[in-house]
Amino acid sequence: MRQAQRGFTIIEIAIAVAVLATVTIIFAVKMSGNIEKTKRTDLQLAFKQMSHDLKQYTVEHAGYPVGTSTLFPDKPCCEFPDSKCPAQPTSQWLNQPGWRDLAFHIDEPTHYRYRYTGTSKEATITAVGDPECSNPKKETKLHATIDANGIANVRIDE
Repeated sequence: MRQAQRGFTIIEIAIAVAVLATVTIIFAVKMSGNIEKTKRTDLQLAFKQMSHDLKQYTVEHAGYPVGTSTLFPDKPCCEFPDSKCPAQPTSQWLNQPGWRDLAFHIDEPTHYRYRYTGTSKEATITAVGDPECSNPKKETKLHATIDANGIANVRIDE
């Protein structure tokens, strides 16, 4: 009489390992996409707030703040721990032309550096970042203009 086999065959183990590897790869790909979306979301939220602040400023002052700020913070985010620019004190933001008039600042770490350039009729906010720290740096711009009717218009160029 033949004794019953115990354990798994090499083929059964190989199939189980292949299934686990496939599930792991699918999960990793989905997670990396979510991480990238999160990094883009901080830029989108900042631009949404800046857009609101620019429109509000034009209502109160019939134009945009005049001036040009430096690229702020002054060194690339990838050079900081966690590859993020640390939150800068509000006083540093408010020392910069444009940001001072808009009373705008970012109080959380971010993957982007910002520059404001404006005349009374148009303003450009440039975000420079490399969220993956893989080069090249990417520039995204928020352009704001005032039309002939005094209406503020904003668009984002990526």
